[in-house]
Amino acid sequence: MSESVRVTPEMLLPLACKILGRLEPDQSRWMTWLETPELHSPSQADAVVQAAARLKQAAASHEKVIVAGDYDADGILGTAILTGALRRQGIETGFYIPDRIREGYGLQEKTVRLAHEKGYSLLVTVDNGVRAEEALACAADLGMDVIVTDHHQFETPPQAAWFVHPALMEPEFSTLCGAAVACELLRHAGWATDYELLLAGLASVGDQMAVTGQTRALIFQALEQLKTDCDPHVRLLAQGIPENETDLSFQVIPKINALGRLSDLANANNAVRFFLTDDFRQISSLAQGICQINDRRREMSGRMVQEAQSRVRPGSTVIFLEDPTWHEGIIGLAAGSLCETTGRPVILAARGQSGLKCSMRSPEGVDCMDLLKGFDRFVTLGGHSRAAGFSLDLKDRDDFEAYLKTVTVPHAQKADPLDVKAADLTVPAIRQLDALRPFGTGFELPELRIQDPAVAFVRDLSAGRHRRYVLENGLEAMRFNQPDSEKTLSPNQIRWLTGKPSVNVWMQTARPQLILSAVGTSQE
Repeated sequence: MSESVRVTPEMLLPLACKILGRLEPDQSRWMTWLETPELHSPSQADAVVQAAARLKQAAASHEKVIVAGDYDADGILGTAILTGALRRQGIETGFYIPDRIREGYGLQEKTVRLAHEKGYSLLVTVDNGVRAEEALACAADLGMDVIVTDHHQFETPPQAAWFVHPALMEPEFSTLCGAAVACELLRHAGWATDYELLLAGLASVGDQMAVTGQTRALIFQALEQLKTDCDPHVRLLAQGIPENETDLSFQVIPKINALGRLSDLANANNAVRFFLTDDFRQISSLAQGICQINDRRREMSGRMVQEAQSRVRPGSTVIFLEDPTWHEGIIGLAAGSLCETTGRPVILAARGQSGLKCSMRSPEGVDCMDLLKGFDRFVTLGGHSRAAGFSLDLKDRDDFEAYLKTVTVPHAQKADPLDVKAADLTVPAIRQLDALRPFGTGFELPELRIQDPAVAFVRDLSAGRHRRYVLENGLEAMRFNQPDSEKTLSPNQIRWLTGKPSVNVWMQTARPQLILSAVGTSQE
């Protein structure tokens, strides 16, 4: 078997066959997903070549460079990628992440003016810039050169001498996140190290990019790096060694995002400093602070989700809710949770004295930016297909709500679970799914359903908060945070169990497990 192939189709067990058959019905293309994802050669697109040349000119001329990032994980990691690499080249490089609450999204004119006053001659944006018209105009007036690197949708190119975007690159780079765009610029310059590639893979997971082309390779290579020599920054945030992209999504990304979300309690620039330092004592200290902020974020977002769920009205095509007590840094998380449970586009807004700060999430098949394009009175607007952020004046609030009632939303039908047998879920079968990873947008691990499961017994845990279903063949199915309606169910009432497979290792013993998302009963 070729070293480039992780497993051949003939070696796949029934579970992997069923899953790959769902995700890729064309069996002639199965090898595409089974091959080891290798990084493509650096982009040779004109936009990349010219921007890389400008960076090399900055190094040769001993210019001062300022990197202007965004406050989410993609922007933070991209800022660390670019800043660290430029400093290694001897370039005096500063960076700045705006305060989400006080300054808002994107490059601001005052940031440009301050950078100019401090002697910076070249400004590079990361994960923002395509809509920074006023700030870019200010830079031009001041005689500052600007390289815009971004991946958000744009109608007309920004007024910058250098503009690097996946839409201007080869097809294999079409799904790059903001940090990966910045990393590709460094790859062409010959300045990218394994560490920059690791951070780009981590950012790709955080921004939920489609796992094809270079993005798939970046995520895979990042996970391989972590298995062989786990980076201390990631290890301390994950509190262990992440095994796959799911671990990164749940154990690392939320903690990076937390500093940007709660900018009234923390400073996102400290997250950049965290990824730039190689002093373990500093890494450990900063990681502890980041985890504490995330604990606060988790508590706040849990309350907001409960409040929002209680106010959802049946029948609304787009869910639009607002509250003056909601934290604007958390509304995106709550909107995503509500979107997942309802299958509908969700817009949650934090209401202030002068306007609304809104965050939108949509299910797969519904494009946020397409849905919003018919309304032209946004104060600010940015985003991509599955997520958008915008602000509104209070005077336009009612008209916007009326507009939402007129839009036609494509029917976003959630994929049916994949029916499997309990006997299919063995430790070897579940572990073989690693040969298909990374899973993600466009190649998502489907939920599995066991029809008429032979439940031997159930056991409640944590005072009834969680429940373990044990099937007659020994398979365990865990239901975390079970709803009240399931707490009185007996084994003979269970008609199906739906969830995602995992391997539970306890006392050096591995057992197959299904992490449940739904439990079906005879009454349904």
